Amino acid sequence: MELNSEFLCELTATLGDMQEIGLTPHGVRMIAPITGGFVKGPKINGEVLVFGADWLLFRSDGVGGIDVRGALQA
Repeated sequence: MELNSEFLCELTATLGDMQEIGLTPHGVRMIAPITGGFVKGPKINGEVLVFGADWLLFRSDGVGGIDVRGALQA
């Protein structure tokens, strides 16, 4: 099965200081706040708003997971 896709945009975000929350039952949690950025492409242009964060989780097996949630103003 072929993936049907097209380029939408490039997103660049800046992050604030990483805050280590500490050990949780699932691993070590760290949070980096989103402090700005931009989005540019043929389908959308705008800025990354100062809302949201990158929630990182480092598991004991060496795997890291990210959960990035932010807001864009087109």
